[in-house]
Amino acid sequence: MVVAIVFVRHDRDNTNVTVADTLQSRIEALAGIELSELIGVVTSDRAAAGVGNELDVLDSNVCLMHDGDKVGKSAIGDLVRSKKGRVVNPFKEGQVLINRIHKLAVWFSYSSRLSVLHDMARVLKAPEIKLAVDLTTTRVASRLMLLNSVVRMERPLATHMSQFDQVKDTCPQLSDEQRQTARGFEAVLNQTKHLTTLAQKEKMCVGPHVPLVLLKLEAALKSNQLAIIKRDKVSAGSSVEHAREMCDVADMTPLGKECLKRALVEFQRRFCGKDIEEPVSDARITITPREQLATVLDVRTKGCSHFSVSERKAARALLINEMIKFEKQVDRFNAEAAAAAAAPLPAAAAFPAAASVPLTPTRGAPHALESSWTPLAQAQLSDEQTNHAALEHALRERVTTQADAWLRTQINLAVEFPGCEISRRPDVVDDLVGLPLGRFYRGKLLNNGTIDKHPTFGYIPLMASRSWGQVGSLMAESFCERMLSCANTVLTDGNSLLGHEELERLVILRMNKRFMCYMRRTYPEVGKSIVIS
Repeated sequence: MVVAIVFVRHDRDNTNVTVADTLQSRIEALAGIELSELIGVVTSDRAAAGVGNELDVLDSNVCLMHDGDKVGKSAIGDLVRSKKGRVVNPFKEGQVLINRIHKLAVWFSYSSRLSVLHDMARVLKAPEIKLAVDLTTTRVASRLMLLNSVVRMERPLATHMSQFDQVKDTCPQLSDEQRQTARGFEAVLNQTKHLTTLAQKEKMCVGPHVPLVLLKLEAALKSNQLAIIKRDKVSAGSSVEHAREMCDVADMTPLGKECLKRALVEFQRRFCGKDIEEPVSDARITITPREQLATVLDVRTKGCSHFSVSERKAARALLINEMIKFEKQVDRFNAEAAAAAAAPLPAAAAFPAAASVPLTPTRGAPHALESSWTPLAQAQLSDEQTNHAALEHALRERVTTQADAWLRTQINLAVEFPGCEISRRPDVVDDLVGLPLGRFYRGKLLNNGTIDKHPTFGYIPLMASRSWGQVGSLMAESFCERMLSCANTVLTDGNSLLGHEELERLVILRMNKRFMCYMRRTYPEVGKSIVIS
């Protein structure tokens, strides 16, 4: 379940602690339970990250969509940092080029000019595409789409400008170096887009992919080569990826190198926890506990080949501890459910009358002095405590055996997913992201949902979808963004003072708009008959 939460500005004190306390009290008042029992993981943008850290939840994550998009924005100069009102990392030359390319796309947005450009592309056997004008720069990948379209149309654009002198006074011109720089900019954004692409998938199978994509992007930004579109390889019949070629970073223009450097700095600031202005060679990405748990629960990544030795040990220990907590929770739930089913319904008279005088709380026993405290190893345990310790030890031993069996078992994905084309050495990010994992976990391991506990792996298959480290965790707060967008279409400036019932009616009408238009268009007589009756 995903809960979308919207914050409003606090009248007096808008600190992280105050907002977190307000949120927890409101959740408890509305749901009747504490926030920690309802929500396990919080995902927010950087503005609300401080609030998430103050909440009593298992893990607080930063939205991958926002952070991933800002790596690219910082690379080309759309995003800059300020200290005491002064910009510390300007990129004016990059912004000048981006604005010129934007004006070029706007100039060819008119149908008559675009038609001439397409005629030229047809002669050169280049792709006939429309230049993507980035009207809304806040939209993810708008700059990448602009650069990609201009780079792919580079040959028609250059030929058009060289043959028609009269357009040079009005049409923005690009020099050869600027075109080369544009190709470098596009290559950098083409790498950073993998973060936002993963965040937008919102499939229930991408929980452990974040560290993999981060490591992949980090390697690309640190490499001495970059996949750049070659203008001579762009043709009408081939895809844009076939036109890419690995080129040396040393051959890029100075602005292209600066763009790549800025992307790496912003990446390390956001995902390595480094407050830096220059790239750091030994920086390592931060893997959250939720990502560690999702990695070892996922059949595709449980080998942890991308983890260091210490991270593998930490992930194994985390899995064992969470399995113990999960099994206890399941046993507690089953016991309460069985007790509730067996208990007879009480009669109305069985409820005792409320006390007329409030009970006076009694004082507890005084705390023992520190000198009288006995270490657990030397303490005299009662029979009940001894039995409890033995059960805890047996539970940990059993769970450890199950966890090690899961981590060591080699699972042939090609056999388990026969309907999917899986190569012998598949790429987890590119080839395995769309595997129907539910068929494997619920279908095979849990016998189509008829059992909760696997005889060898215990509750691990169930934890893959029911624990806070589930493999289907959402990477971004895009769900909340769409909820707000839907609300904006209803709660407009003219409707801000409507009551709850009127707003609810507008929401229902908006939700059924397409259906009502279809009925009016297809069955106009039905609407008339309803109005008449």
